[in-house]
Amino acid sequence: MYTLYHHPFCPHSRFIRLVLGEYGLDLRLVEERVWERREAFLALNPAATTPVLIAEGFPPVPGAAIIAEYVDEAHGLNAGERRLLPTSMAERVEVRRLMAWFNEKFFEEASNPLVTERIYKRFMSEDNGGGPPAPDIMRAAKVNVRYHLSYIGWLAKTRNYLAGDRLTYADLAAAAHLSAIDYLGDVPWSEDDAAKSWYARVKSRPSFRPLLSEWLAGGAGVAHLCGPRLLNQAVRLSPDDLKAALQREARALGFDSIGITGPDAIAQAGRHFLEFLDSGGHGDMDWLAASPARRADPRGLWPGGALDHHARRQLWTRRGSAEGYRAPQPRRDLGLCAGRRLS
Repeated sequence: MYTLYHHPFCPHSRFIRLVLGEYGLDLRLVEERVWERREAFLALNPAATTPVLIAEGFPPVPGAAIIAEYVDEAHGLNAGERRLLPTSMAERVEVRRLMAWFNEKFFEEASNPLVTERIYKRFMSEDNGGGPPAPDIMRAAKVNVRYHLSYIGWLAKTRNYLAGDRLTYADLAAAAHLSAIDYLGDVPWSEDDAAKSWYARVKSRPSFRPLLSEWLAGGAGVAHLCGPRLLNQAVRLSPDDLKAALQREARALGFDSIGITGPDAIAQAGRHFLEFLDSGGHGDMDWLAASPARRADPRGLWPGGALDHHARRQLWTRRGSAEGYRAPQPRRDLGLCAGRRLS
């Protein structure tokens, strides 16, 4: 049995878990928070990175690329047609190229910034770099996701799998990184049907099931929305404290700005909102159009409420593949909420 030091949302760790799952190898998982720099873990891998594979009778095997090579040498030949690293030199070069693309380039430009900002930093101390996510970093990473998704889509259109006719390390590496940020809802699948179909095929494999069952321990799930929140009458905050708390929450969720006003501050807001929907300005956010009358005036939901808050993200707009992406443009408000009176 192998032992893997990993983090549930480390893309490299997910890649190795998929590899071992494809070969049907028994595995014991040990969660490692690398930012804590435990001495026992540093003895296994002085670089303080996951994953690290422990095999009986061998020294620790650190890093996704090295582990993948080790597993191929130890088990690939016996796997026959299920071997994840092909036998011909040309095919091996292409698989290794794409494996490096996702484990290095995609990791650096997209998956690592998003996982770090939205997951790791929640558990880090301030001394280790913890704190609220950085909106600028997340915006740039999400733009890069679109670029990589387009490349995956092109590969999927021209080949059966990313590197050729059958499943290889390239597919598992790409799917592992996408799975981590897909958990966060940061993959715009609607932009590329070929990439979406390819991912659905890989995700349906038995080796993927353990990853799909992962959840963020200590994270804020949906259930917390039913309990006392900042706008709940049970929370007795002064108007200034309530405003400050809302601003902190918005920054922690990655919003760029938040504005607070009364529901009657803009008399024509409801009409403008309906015109916005009629023009299609809400894009693929169908939930906005599902109940327009309720969203046009918050007092319909909270009678007597005198507090609205709008949180906004800067959204990137694309002018075409030749010109790339232009500067972020404030396109729309995301969310409208009303609640207790400030006075």
